[in-house]
Amino acid sequence: MEKNKKEGMLKKLPLRLLNVDDVLKSYGGFARFYSADVPVEDVVSLVPKEGFGRVLCCCEGGDFALTFMGKGGPGTEVFAFDICSAQLFVLAAKAALIKDPKTMNFAPSLEYLSTVNQGRIQRFPQIISRFNVQSKLVNIKTKKYVEFPVEFTQKFGVEIFYSNRSGSTDVYWGKDQKFLSAIRKNIASLRFIREDILFLPDLFKQDSLDIIFVSDIHMPSLMPFYIERLNALLSCLKSGGVVIGDADRTGDLDNLPTLIEIFEENAKGFHLKKYGEKGRVVALQKL
Repeated sequence: MEKNKKEGMLKKLPLRLLNVDDVLKSYGGFARFYSADVPVEDVVSLVPKEGFGRVLCCCEGGDFALTFMGKGGPGTEVFAFDICSAQLFVLAAKAALIKDPKTMNFAPSLEYLSTVNQGRIQRFPQIISRFNVQSKLVNIKTKKYVEFPVEFTQKFGVEIFYSNRSGSTDVYWGKDQKFLSAIRKNIASLRFIREDILFLPDLFKQDSLDIIFVSDIHMPSLMPFYIERLNALLSCLKSGGVVIGDADRTGDLDNLPTLIEIFEENAKGFHLKKYGEKGRVVALQKL
């Protein structure tokens, strides 16, 4: 961990902060997300006018993190998180491309980034939609596997969730040389965290973040553990800071709400208030 201003906001815990080079050397895999599902300009339009310095951002295909880096101005620190190493690699590969001053038009396809990075990332195979092989159940008390009956495995399959959010990056600033230059200046401060959002509060100190972007993360009903961890996450947000997310409202994943919908529905309990909305994107401000 660098001994600079980050020490004042980070707890000394084993979670690792990686930089672009770290990710490009160590990560890879199948990418489920590549291009943004909602316009990045809708997201940044909901940022408080007084600006921001530190952003915790769900990685996805990296376009939101890059946009925050360009929009925030000099010294902006973006912490991109994802449990999937391939998604972190996509962002790192895009950042490395922008870092090259020869990049004048930023609109890389996933296939292009895969080629220039020796195939370290690939498109998630959309032909995989259903398996006829079931996972095994485990008896919690005996710790032994319980096999499914043959009749069951012949009749039912396991659905594999994938996204078709891939193709080429299409962002409003792709040909904006000033914006690309602003991103370029902040790339050294870009950090990657391979971790679930519920455990990120273990890394950040209270009141250390200006923005938390949760994208369209889905979450089941609020159990006490989730409430505890989400409150811990919001404690890392400064008063007046905003949490922004995609209020999909379609319930496309087993009818589960998105995290921003949960925050919105329980705003009073989480000490939040509505800040703004643009299209599917909702922003809530911490009281």
